[in-house]
Amino acid sequence: MAPDTENLIECWIIIIILGIAAYMFIRSHKKIWAGSVFPLMLVPFINILYSPINRKIMEHSRADAYCSRIIIYMIALAVVSVWVVAWGRKLPVGKSRYAYIIVGISFTLILILLFLRNLVFRPYFGIL
Repeated sequence: MAPDTENLIECWIIIIILGIAAYMFIRSHKKIWAGSVFPLMLVPFINILYSPINRKIMEHSRADAYCSRIIIYMIALAVVSVWVVAWGRKLPVGKSRYAYIIVGISFTLILILLFLRNLVFRPYFGIL
């Protein structure tokens, strides 16, 4: 399976699982916590939307495709970080607020690093 296709399947699974989590929060009448799941869906959603565009760019220049994808990921990380902190301010005061902010940003950062691993190391070094 191609790394790009593998990432798309992973992204769809992440979106489905986070969607189920948001649904469960809504069912348990914790709408604030349900909204806290949506920023975590942004990076997989952007990866799904950007993949066809990336294939078109790759037809012209592989280096441009890699650079543009890395820039998109960094912008997504910045947007999610701001969104998570802004949403975290709506959560009840206490340890759960800070835990949400730390875990949300860490989740996004690790996810982007996994996507970059697939983007950088596999094509150039054939490892990981």
